[in-house]
Amino acid sequence: MAFSNLGATAGKKHPGAIALATYLLLSDIGPEGAYPGSEEIADILCVRKNSVWKAEQVLVASGLVKFSTGTRRRYEITAPPAPTPKQLAGIRALLDAQDRERPIVAPTPEVEQVADAVQPPEPAAPALASEPLPEVVTVPQAAPPAAKEETPDVKIRTTKLTPEAIAWFTEKPENMDLYLRFGSGACGRTRADCETNLRSQPTDWLAFKPPDEMYPQHRDWKITHHMGYYWHGACLWRARNGINLTMPQMGRLAGTVGGLLKAMTPDQTHLYMFNAIHCFELVQFRIGKLGETMILDEATLAHSLVRTELQHMNSHGNIWVQAEFDRMNDAKQKNLEHKGKLTHGQG
Repeated sequence: MAFSNLGATAGKKHPGAIALATYLLLSDIGPEGAYPGSEEIADILCVRKNSVWKAEQVLVASGLVKFSTGTRRRYEITAPPAPTPKQLAGIRALLDAQDRERPIVAPTPEVEQVADAVQPPEPAAPALASEPLPEVVTVPQAAPPAAKEETPDVKIRTTKLTPEAIAWFTEKPENMDLYLRFGSGACGRTRADCETNLRSQPTDWLAFKPPDEMYPQHRDWKITHHMGYYWHGACLWRARNGINLTMPQMGRLAGTVGGLLKAMTPDQTHLYMFNAIHCFELVQFRIGKLGETMILDEATLAHSLVRTELQHMNSHGNIWVQAEFDRMNDAKQKNLEHKGKLTHGQG
C-alpha cells in the first residue's frame, strides 16, 4: 500500500496512518457496500471527522477506494484482499504505539497525586468478590463520560527507556505488570525480587496486598491504582489474542479513568473495568465487523460503542449475558465449520 510516512507528531495522527486505518476498516467490512460515514469511522479511530475526510481523499488519490456521491454514499475497494481480523488488530496496536511514543522515550508510573486530584469516596464492601472467574459481573447503570473528558490534575514524570528495556517490558504481561508496580527499575528482574527490594509505585494495583488478585480493589485506591489495574488487564487480554503489548500513555489513561471516577463510584468504576476486560470478546461480537478491529487501549473504556454494549449487558443481567456468550460461541463454531467445508470442497 503506497502510503506516506505513518509517523505522527505529538498528539496528532498523520493523514497516511488514518488513511491506512480507514482502508483496513472498509476492507474488513467487505469489498464494497454502504459507507459507514466519516463520523462513525472518526469515533472508532479516535480522530477528528475532518481527518477522516482527508483520509478519504488520500484513498481516492491512491486508487485504493472509490466513493460514490449522493446522500447514501457507497464505497468500492480496488486493492488486494484484506488481512485477517487479528492482523488488523495488531496493525492498529502498532499504529497507536507509533502515534503516541518516540523511539526511546516512554512514560513511567512515577505519578504524583496532587492535593486537589480526584479522591474517590470510600466504597462499600467489594461486590461479588467470591464469585469464580467465569461468572459475569454486571456493571451499574451509571454511564462513563465521553472520550474527551477533562484530564484530572495528575502530575506525570517521564524517563527514558532503552529499546532493550521497552522490548522487555512489552514482551509479556508479567513484565508489564512489574513496570506498572515498580517502575523502570524492574527491568530484567523477577516479581519476588521486585517485591522485596523495590519501592512500590503509585500505579501498583496490588499495593494493599489483596487476598484475591482477581478482585484487588481497596477502599484507599486512588486514580493511579485504577489505571494500573486496567492496563494490567488490557495487557492480559492482548496477550490472549496475539496482539502486541505497548507502553501505556499515562496522560491519556489518566483522562479516561478520571472521567469514569467522576461519573461513577470507585466500586462501579472497578466493575466497569472488570467487565470490559473479561467480556470484551462479547462486546466485539455484538458490535459486529467494526468491533473485530477494536482493541483494549487507553481510550477504550470511554468509546461510545463499547460503552453502549456494556450498558446493554448490565440492563439484561447475568443470565442474558451468558446466553449471549453461548450465541457468540455457536456463531464462531458454525463459521469454522463453514470454512472447513469450503476448504474440503476446494481440496
